[in-house]
Amino acid sequence: MNRVRAGMAAVAGAAMVGAGLLLPAGPANAKVVTVTGDLLDTCPDSGVTVPYKADRCVFVPESQESFQSDFHVPTNDEYAWNCTDAAQDHQYQITDTVEESNSFGISGGPKFKLGEAIEIGVEASYGHVWNKGHWTWNGDTHHIQPGNVGWLELSTEMLKVNGHWQINYGDRVKTSDDGDPHYEWYVGGSVTDDKDAGSHNVAFRERPMTDEEKNRVCGNNGLGPGEGGPQRKSLAQLVVTQDEAGNVPQ
Repeated sequence: MNRVRAGMAAVAGAAMVGAGLLLPAGPANAKVVTVTGDLLDTCPDSGVTVPYKADRCVFVPESQESFQSDFHVPTNDEYAWNCTDAAQDHQYQITDTVEESNSFGISGGPKFKLGEAIEIGVEASYGHVWNKGHWTWNGDTHHIQPGNVGWLELSTEMLKVNGHWQINYGDRVKTSDDGDPHYEWYVGGSVTDDKDAGSHNVAFRERPMTDEEKNRVCGNNGLGPGEGGPQRKSLAQLVVTQDEAGNVPQ
């Protein structure tokens, strides 16, 4: 059987040819088919209509590694604006969403069955349970200094699984007119998800409001509610204000 493995390490007895690794070729008179699109589109369960289909596509996990994600603002984060002249407390309660991702271009839609095949392969190899991206945190108190805006950032422990798709064809397939045909192709890549029972690092951030933010958010030169926060959504309910006597409404 003739095979090609793009972008992967060499194996014993295989010869390097271009971007792939080749094993002995099949009969010289075998039918040759040219596939110019994404090879995964030819998988039987791709959900994509193409002129030629593979006989079988299997995802094969090869290795796993964990890493801590960069700090990010949670999906439903609340920015708290302190428009008073005294420190104020803000209690955070969030549900963060860390979506599964992969380098194969599979993100639901017609290819959702290929995504399920990846999940099944990873779970069988490493016992990983797919959490579908939700994590709830009941929060802590952040002491926000007068004239400042405060927010929360989160870092999540992630799992990355490296692997490849093994695609088998009934005929020899090539991906360009001048390419070499093969019965079997390998497409390498990775999939990432939040790690089972992984850690979550929480950091409280704070900075002084600009003059423009004070006027827009606090209104009345910082003594009353304005038009809501300058961030992604209206945050008037999170603006802490005081009256002219310096009293903070309860």
